[in-house]
Amino acid sequence: MPKLAELFLQFKEKDEVFVDGTVGAVLSAYAVPIKLKYDCPPSSKFGKDLPLWKTATSCFLNIVKEIGPQINVLGSSMVYFDDYGCLRLR
Repeated sequence: MPKLAELFLQFKEKDEVFVDGTVGAVLSAYAVPIKLKYDCPPSSKFGKDLPLWKTATSCFLNIVKEIGPQINVLGSSMVYFDDYGCLRLR
């Protein structure tokens, strides 16, 4: 999970990742373990790694924090907030 965030953040300033659905796909990838929370399988059998939902939440928040400024740069020409306050692409 952290590798996905790391890879995405290398391209966070490219407009294409907002237009082609990459942002939505990356954030959706973290939704499953976050939704499962305590029903999520352990991240390792014998280690003391954080639970998957915690790792997914941390990665999700890191990405959201980093793309915020880029959304401001793109402005309303590419993104907008819908009636429910969700970020949408035009």
